[in-house]
Parts: sequence; C-alpha cells; structure tokens
Amino acid sequence: MSSEPDPQFEKRLNCTQCASTMGAVRVHNGTGSGGPTQHGRIVQTDGEAFVARYNSRRIGAPIPAQFVNIPLRLAVDIEVPVAINGAISCAAFGCVTAGGTPTRGSQQCIEFKCKRCCQEAATDATDAHKPRDPCKSHGVAPVSDYDHLPPGPPTAAAPPHAPAPAPRDHAPPPARRAPVAQPPPARRVPLAQPIGPLWRANHRTADTAKTAVEDLKTRRLEMEAREKKTVDLRIFYKAGIQPASLEEFVDTYPRLQISSLTGVVEDLKLTPHSRLDHWSAGAFKTIYIESVIHVEHGTPVLLKLRPSLTEEMSLDDCPGLAEELSRQPRIYRTKRTHVGSDDLVSPLKKTARIGSGPAITDASQAAHVLVDADDSTPPLVLPIVATVAVTPRPVVPRAIAKTSDATRSHPTRSTKPDDPKLWISRLSIFQWDRAWRAIKDMQDSDPLTSAESAAFPKVFGEAYVKATVSKYKGLWDTTPDALKLKYITMGDVPEASWKCMLCERKTYRDSAAAVHSRVPDPPSMPLDTNTTLHPTHPHTPPTSNLRFPDPMDVDPGFFPDAELDTPLRPFTGSLSQLEFDGDMDPFNFGAMDVIAATYPAGDSACAHSPQPTDFGLCAFCDEPLRTKPSSKLLQMRADLQEKTYPLPTPANPNHRGALNSLISTYCDLHQYEAQHLPLALSKGWPETISYCDLYDQATTACEEELDILLEDLSDNTFFIDAASRANSAMPSQFVRLTGYFGKFGYDRIFLAIQDYYREIEADIDPASYAPLSFSQLIEEVFVPHTQIRLIVNELRESPDDARKTLYESSEFGRLFHSDVSDRARLTAHLAAPSHPNAAADPNAPELRMELEHQSESETRFPPMSPLYNLPDLPLWQPPPEIQVKIELETEVDPNSLLRDSLDAISRADPIPGNAGHRRPTSMMLVGGYCEKHRLERDIFPRAIAGKWLFTPDFSTLFKRILSLRPALVLLNEEIENSSFFRDEKAHYTPKPPQPGEQQMSMTQMLSVGRQYASVERLHAQGAGYYSEIGYEIFMVAVRFMFPDGVNLEHYAPLPYSVVLAEVLLPEAAVRIVEQDLELSPRAAKRVLRESYLFGVNRHPSTTESPDVAAAIRYTTEVQQCVNSAYRSWVASGSSLHLNEWVALQKVKAEPVDSQIPRAQGLAWAGEVIDLTEDDSEDDSGGDVEGDEVNQADSEHDADVDAEGEIDEDCN
Repeated sequence: MSSEPDPQFEKRLNCTQCASTMGAVRVHNGTGSGGPTQHGRIVQTDGEAFVARYNSRRIGAPIPAQFVNIPLRLAVDIEVPVAINGAISCAAFGCVTAGGTPTRGSQQCIEFKCKRCCQEAATDATDAHKPRDPCKSHGVAPVSDYDHLPPGPPTAAAPPHAPAPAPRDHAPPPARRAPVAQPPPARRVPLAQPIGPLWRANHRTADTAKTAVEDLKTRRLEMEAREKKTVDLRIFYKAGIQPASLEEFVDTYPRLQISSLTGVVEDLKLTPHSRLDHWSAGAFKTIYIESVIHVEHGTPVLLKLRPSLTEEMSLDDCPGLAEELSRQPRIYRTKRTHVGSDDLVSPLKKTARIGSGPAITDASQAAHVLVDADDSTPPLVLPIVATVAVTPRPVVPRAIAKTSDATRSHPTRSTKPDDPKLWISRLSIFQWDRAWRAIKDMQDSDPLTSAESAAFPKVFGEAYVKATVSKYKGLWDTTPDALKLKYITMGDVPEASWKCMLCERKTYRDSAAAVHSRVPDPPSMPLDTNTTLHPTHPHTPPTSNLRFPDPMDVDPGFFPDAELDTPLRPFTGSLSQLEFDGDMDPFNFGAMDVIAATYPAGDSACAHSPQPTDFGLCAFCDEPLRTKPSSKLLQMRADLQEKTYPLPTPANPNHRGALNSLISTYCDLHQYEAQHLPLALSKGWPETISYCDLYDQATTACEEELDILLEDLSDNTFFIDAASRANSAMPSQFVRLTGYFGKFGYDRIFLAIQDYYREIEADIDPASYAPLSFSQLIEEVFVPHTQIRLIVNELRESPDDARKTLYESSEFGRLFHSDVSDRARLTAHLAAPSHPNAAADPNAPELRMELEHQSESETRFPPMSPLYNLPDLPLWQPPPEIQVKIELETEVDPNSLLRDSLDAISRADPIPGNAGHRRPTSMMLVGGYCEKHRLERDIFPRAIAGKWLFTPDFSTLFKRILSLRPALVLLNEEIENSSFFRDEKAHYTPKPPQPGEQQMSMTQMLSVGRQYASVERLHAQGAGYYSEIGYEIFMVAVRFMFPDGVNLEHYAPLPYSVVLAEVLLPEAAVRIVEQDLELSPRAAKRVLRESYLFGVNRHPSTTESPDVAAAIRYTTEVQQCVNSAYRSWVASGSSLHLNEWVALQKVKAEPVDSQIPRAQGLAWAGEVIDLTEDDSEDDSGGDVEGDEVNQADSEHDADVDAEGEIDEDCN
C-alpha cells in the first residue's frame, strides 16, 4: 500500500474574527470535551475562541456556533531540560530548599518539577480552568479545561397569599413579561467515526481471525472440562453376558445418580425400585437408581443389576468381573477407623480413666473404667493384673494432647491457649513419633487427607503451619536414631519433650545409646516372654486417644502394695528351634500363659480392647491372631526376633518395637491368614511348593499340550486377548498373574517353557502366532495356560474353576511364596545333588540365584558394612566349577567411583536390620546406584558365563561395520530374506479390524507408541553389549552405507527410517556379535536381545564419545569429496583446512562511494571492484611499467618463500 500524501494547509497569522495573532501549528492531543474525535488534527490557537468558550462554560450557556470547532490557545511551551543521567533541579522558578540549594526535580514528571511544585501547578490549573495532563510520578490527577455545569435553580415554593389589590384611580402600567431561561442543551459524546475503506477489509479479517481463535480456545476448554467429568461405566445386566461398557458425562461430578442417565434407565428398563450392586470401598453395596454414589474419572464404575433383594449375580455369572476388580484401586485398611469426617475419635480402649475416689488397694476391686462418648451408656469394666496405687489423671478430650501435664488447661473456643507457637516444643517425642505414623496411615487410607496439610490438624488438633512443621521435621531427620529411640522409650512424660531432646542434642555424642537411663537396654530375648523391665520410677502413660502403642511399667516389685492375681508362668520354649516346613503347637508359646493371666475370661471383658484369642496378640500391631499361625508365619517371627526390641504396652505386655519396613510383611501375612487362610486351606492351596517338581511338570506340559496348542491358537482365550492388545492402536499393559505359585514359582514355570523352546524357536513359523512376538507368546499365552494345567492336575478342578483359582490365589501366592525365605528355599532345592540341573549348565537362569546365595552369610538378614571409609568393592567372582578364564580390566566395576561420592550426599542411619545403612538427602541421587548394583547382581554372572565383552573396542567398531558392506548390500537387494524385515513387515501391516473397531491406517501403525510397544522390541533392535555408544556408531555407519533413496520400492510398505533402524542396523549388529563370540546367527540374535540391559549398564551414553565423533567426522569428509569445492581445494595444494580455504576464495566487495560522479563508458562506474584479483591475471594490454611491477612482486614472493615465512598481509 502506498503511503498517504502529507496534508496541505495554510498557516494563518491572524484570527479572522478578532485579528489576534494565531499561535504555532500543533497536533491536537485529544483532551477536553470531544477531544478524542479531534485527536491528531493539525490546529492553531485563537484567543477570542478561548474567551468565548470559557465564558459559555462558566455560565452554563451554549457555545456559539462560530467558536465550536475553533481550537483553543496553546499553553506556554516548557523548555525541556537536557536529558542527563544524574539528578535534575526543579523546573519551577525560584524553587529552593531552606539552605538555598535548588530543589531536586523528577525526570518522570510531566513538567520536570518537584512534588510540591507539581501539586501547586495542578491547583493553579484547576483554579484557572486550564487543562493539565496527569503526573504519574507524583500521583497528581489530570485537570479538565472546563467547569462542571452549575446546579439548576431550586424549585420555588408556593407563593404566599397576596392581599386583594386596592382600587386605583389610574390605569396600571403594562406588565413586562419576564424572560424564560432556556435549559442548556444536553451535551452528547460525539459518535465514533466510520473506518476508512482502505482499512475496513483488514479490520474485518483481523476481527474474524480473533473471533475464530477465541472460539477454538473456548471449545477446547469446554472439551477438557467435559472430559474430566466423563466416567466409564461397566454394567453387568445379565448373567453370562459381557458387561455393557459406556462412557457418560456426569454434570454433577463427582456425585452421580443412575436415574440421571436417561439412556441407561430406558435401555435397561429400570424403575425407581430397581436395585443395583455398586463396588465401593472393596465390597459390593446394594443401591437404588436414586442413590447418590461417588465416581472418579479414570476408574471404572462397576455395577451389577440385581434381580431381587434376595438374589444377586455371582462372580461366575459376570464374565470379566474378576479382572475388573483386580484393576480397581487398592483400599489400604488400617487398624483405626474414621468415626466422623471432621473429628477423629479413637476406640474407647485408649481412653482409660481411673476412678476419682481413694486409691484402690484390693485386687478384687481393681478395674479400668472406660467411659463411652455417650453419657447414657454404662461404663465397661476391664480387670487389670495388679493393684497399683496411682494418682487419677483427667481424660484429655482432644485429638492429641500437647503435653501430659495434668494441670495444663486445654484451649477451647472461649479460651486462648498460652504460647500457641511453642506447643510442639512441649510435645513429647513419644506422641510426636506416634502422631506421624497416624498421619501416614491417614494419608494412605483416606483420599481427603492424602495431603499432609489436611491430615495434620486432624491428628494434632492444631493449625498446620508449614514453616514450623518443616523446621521440626528437619530437626527430627537430623537427630541420631539412638537419641530418638531413647526419648520414645521414655514415654509421654514432660522429661521426654521436644525441648529436652533439643537441649541434649547439642551435646549428644554417644551414638550407641539407644534407650533412656531409666529404661536399661534389654537383653536379647524371644518374642514371647514375660520378662519385665525395671524402671527406677514410673511415668505417665500417653493421654492421646489415638491408637498408639503405649509403654507401661508392669513391674510389681516397684510398688510395695502391689499383688498379682495370677502368677505368670515363664516361657521355656525358643522360637529359634522352629523349622520352616515343620508344624508347631500354637499352645507352646509362653505368651499364651501371659495372656491367660493378664486377661482372664469373664463377662466384664471390654469389647473395645484387642481381645486375646487362643493364639495371642501380634507383637507388633497388637491385633489378635485369630487362626493357628502357619509354619511360614512362625519362621518369620523367629527371624524378626533379633531385629526388634521389647516395648510393652498396657494392652499387650509382649509388644515389640520395630521399623515398619521390617514388620509390614509379617503383619500383612497374619491378617491375611486370619481372613483367607482357612478358605485357602479348604480349597487345597499349598503352603509349600516343590520348585524342582514344578520345573519338571512345566516341561511335561510343553511336551503334551503346548506343542499341540501351537498348531492352532485361534480358539485359545489367552491368545485372543493378547492379539487384541497387540492390534490395538494404544497397546495396554499385560497384567501378570502368579496364582498361588508366587513370584518364584512363576519364574520356574517361565524358565521351563523358555528352555524347552530355546532351540526350536527358529523352526516355528512366526505366522502361526502373529501378531505376537515369541517372547510375548510365552509370557501371555503359554505360561497362564500351563498354570491352569498344573492347577487342574493338583486340585482336580475343571479348567473354568482353575482359571478362577488363578485369579483368586494371586494374593495368597504373593504373601506365601514371594519373599526372601522362599528364594533361599528355592536356592537350596536347586543346589541339592538330587536336582538334575544343579551346576550343569553355566548358562542356566536358575544358576544365578544359586550364585547369589553363595555370597550370602548363614543369617537371613546379613548386616551390611558402612559406606564410609571402605576400600573398593571387590569384583564378583564365580564359583570354581564355572570359573571363566577372562581377563577383566579394573574398570569393570564403575560403582567404586560412584560410591566414593556417597559420603557427601548421605549420612549414617543405622537400622536394626542393617548397621551400615545410610540415609541420602534425596533418593533420586542414589536411585541409579541401587538400580545398577541390583542389575549387576542379576546380569554379571550371565555375562561372564556367556563371554560377553565387558570393554568392547569402540575405536575399531566403525571400520568393522564398513567391512560388512558387501554382505549387507547383497542382503539389501534381497531384503525379503532378512528375518528382521519379515518381522517388522508383519508388525506394521494393518490387521483386519475387530467387530466394532475402525481400520488402522499405516500412519497409525508407524507411530512411536507402535514402534516401542514392548520392551522386547526395544531390546531386540538395540546394539546388545555394545550399548548406546555402539548403537550410535552402528547408526552412523549404516546410514553412510545406505543413503536415503536406495531401494525404496523394495522396502514397501515400510519407510526408509524403519528399515534403516530396525532391519539393517540389527543385521549388522548380529554379524558383529557372531565375529566376537563365534556363535551361530540364531544364538547371536539371542545374545543381542539378552545383553541389552548389560550394555546400557556398562556403557551409558552420558557424555560425548570420541569414537562416535570420529565416525561422524569420517563420513562428513567423505561426503564432501563429491563437491566441486573439495576438488578445487585438493588441486590447489593448500595447507589450509577446506573451510578456511573456501572462505579465502570468496570475492571481497567494497561499497561504491555515491559522491563519485558516474561517467558513462567507464569500467568503474557503479561496478564492484574485485580486490582479490592478482596483477598477473589482468589483461595483456597492460603497459611495460605494470609488467615490471608484477615481476618485482614475484621476486619478492620467491624471497619470502625461500625464507619459509608467510606474509599474512599480502591479501
């Protein structure tokens, strides 16, 4: 668009109305009434117009028409001071300070004045009705150039009654009519001017684009909000029929009424009296369609249509319900229950209160009175062991007491607590430790209190202040564990408060002290014992109503008047004598005698306390053992004896203290036994498994059934499900079911099938199990089929019942056959001379567990050495019978370098099971270290036995790959002969869609998620033990040998990038492995896949490799040979680098001086002069003098060359 011409105007010297001198030409700034419409106009000033408009506005009269559009007089121009970088003086004349120095002005002020002068100028402008712009620097408001209209005249009241006029003898004079004042016309804001035709189209286009963007953004936000409120429903409406799966938008999210789903109600013909079973909190609950349920996006809502109130559809009537239940979020159940949403009230057994009468001395009358929350409920009486004269303590009705001082007044709504900021310092360490355990349980069990800030007030009863809580948590983490344990053992007493521990913490040096001096270090004793501690004086039990383990002194010898109702019989047995697979009489525990004496049977037993059973209470969680402990549970108790310490409580004198990480599996196991072990034993699920027989049975199943099954997989349900996952656009994760075989039993079955098909894998047609890989076929089809076969043979069940057992017994197998003791027993079975595979094949996977066991000590939990001041970790050495003669360099164990830096990021934190344990500042810093040493433990024995290269030669790898070019070129011409190409072609070819699915395009098949759909594909397409560094070298070499555009028609339907990375690169890697290890192609392919993790662990691509850089530099230089510049550079014989030489050959151009006259016919007129051209290259028409100069220059250059110097200024 061409620019608009400048406006033409005629400057006036005098006003046409009053002949006054006009002001200077200026641009209207748009201020005043109607100013925005005049903004930008070129105007001049007229004095008469200013006076006329001022008077009209002052009296409220209309402005005369001839002065409406005439501009006002210009204000006096202010001389702008020179901009400086320092302070300036006020622009007002005579503005000085009291000392006589000029007042400092502001450069941001509109008049460069000080604040006082700026305000005075605004006041003067207001009085003079002069416009003035706002001053943002001094906060002065703008001043308008006219006054507001004066208020109208007040309405006159009714005139008083005038008397009758007297008679006159002459006629009155004619009355004059008073002029009627016309109201001022309404002041209207000028209308907006229409946009010009040149900008109208652009404005319309911009407005349309803006509207489209806003609509698109609004639609996207609406879709995202709608997606978050969409839930997945699984409705089992008829027995034996697959459920109806549908997505529904819930406008009342997260609450839902089934009756609001009109389509569901109409299709299922539901009525207000229809009932459904809804899965909630780990169980089905019967609801009506009007009932309100809670739903969550991403979690399927499971509903079963209930035929009647007394009938329901069982698990067998609902296909797929068991699998759906296994995918539901796990409900973490704890001992504590939530009574209300706001207040947490613990069971009444923790609110023991002693009567307020005199001290009780008669044992027959001694009792703990438990007060219910309801005053109308009679108190429950619980007998006690000894009659002890104690002082009554008031019950603290708070979530947790801040101190056990009985005289402290607890704050209420009307009383303000004294020193509210110091309540944590008065809190006992015992209460602090138990409260944080309660917070952890609350976070795991209730989503509403998953945040620490939400759970903290419910447990402590105080507001959550992040700075204060973080401060004390930091102090707690840096306090030695022995000192913390010392104060925890003291109990809830004032001497064990935070303040006392912090005072001792400053001078604490003895890290071996574990308990307070009042409670001596107990000797090692069995779990079940009646040995009591002997403190020097009693302390107050905890007053919190949370279910925390409470230390209590039960020594009757301290009290002179104390007597026991029933003498306690000592325990004579030893749990250390138990065997894992043996049976034990549960009544041989000394704890049973203690329980019988402490809690005699009677009608007055408290129903809210942990009721002792014939099998006693758990020594860790105080829950009753309601069933006979299994042999495994007894063995775990024996193992935990050395790792725990006695910590008796009133409810359980045999309570022992330990870390949650040590006892969690034990408590989970006995809770599972109490609920499910009788059912498991009634169904015949085995407590022990013979792993040797399991391997042989799985091998037999391969010979009898799997070979036949492989011929036709179309009817196998496991294969149908696996194929459906593989053909899906977004493949889902396969859920492995171990059944009652457990983790190690599952591994034995998997290894048996893998060993059976190891040698015949290449003879099986991949089309028979497409679209799965062979490893997927074993894991997702053969293993579960074999598990069902073994369950059928062992339990004599039908295949359908065996499938149900496989799902139901997975939790049983996780607890009974998946821990350290099972691994040790598996190792013992494999090491037995009767085992046929013992120490026979060094490549056997089961031998790795045996080698691991040989490095362990006799104890199940060997203590680890501290990480500080240690020598380098020794390299793992295999046993003599499989010793491999291979020289390993010193850098085989890179963990020594990483281990040296652990002292700076960790601190000593010994635990009962590991005296050398250290706590890092962040688990992210040591996660890689732990992951690496676990990987080395599992893979290094296999690597040494298979002679994998620990230190491959990357410097010669590139040349070795280039030497394979003839074989790879021949293979590329007949690419169909490559097994990798056939596998990838079958993997990426779109499959026929299933009923109800859409046909997938080739673009969807080639997506990143499809390329790396499984870990097996990633391992098979890597570089094996050559790691990521070798993979980069392979990629550079293969891309160099096969540039883009070679045999593209032979690659169809695969693109060039897929063939390069997933066909040609693995083919080259397999041939390199064949040369390294002297293996067959099939074995080399298997090594390439199995050694992927080994290579990534040994040589991660964390830094730039010089060998990779050398390969890239070589290919770049070779590719440059095809350029003409390269050939010219070679012909010149220059010693400079190619890039430097090319830069010197560029023509240097200088700008032409525009002041030099351009003469026609001259060669230099307006042309660029080439300054790089030598004189010797000029035309032969030069004169003799020029030739002589050229000859002199040549002689000079020869002299310089003879001296071996280079003149850098010659150019």
